[in-house]
Amino acid sequence: IAPGPVMLHATRAVSTTPDHGTVHMTVIDAQGGIVAMTSTVNMIMGSRVVVPGRGYLLNNELCDFDPVGVDKDGLRAVNAAEGGKRLRRTALGDDSGSLGGKRPRSS
Repeated sequence: IAPGPVMLHATRAVSTTPDHGTVHMTVIDAQGGIVAMTSTVNMIMGSRVVVPGRGYLLNNELCDFDPVGVDKDGLRAVNAAEGGKRLRRTALGDDSGSLGGKRPRSS
């Protein structure tokens, strides 16, 4: 996606098939460096903000967080929107610390 303005309205080229709007990408280079990104866009074109020089849309799916922050009993809601929360980063390897081989593991 080129940086700059994006379309504001869907055209016939945009699928009308309902989907969940979440994409996950994992890239591993020849030296074993790994980068992973998960993004969820709520509406067509997400936040409509493209990261300059990177070509992907920023997430706009904060509506799934609890805006009140507490449940009916006054306890902190698990899905409360608050600063400092981060996704759990996880990499699975074998006992020697290896993260892979010639074929990806299926389990």
